Amino acid sequence: MHLLDSLGSNRDLNAVSLLHEQAVAVAAEAYANTAGKPGVAFRN
Repeated sequence: MHLLDSLGSNRDLNAVSLLHEQAVAVAAEAYANTAGKPGVAFRN
């Protein structure tokens, strides 16, 4: 809970909540490919 609150309040990070583990992995990979920045998947 505290980690999610910190991610939401940090202006330097773009946190997105998804419900399915595979969707999280696909989204992180797509972000990394399109933005040229690391895409991180975090499972709570």
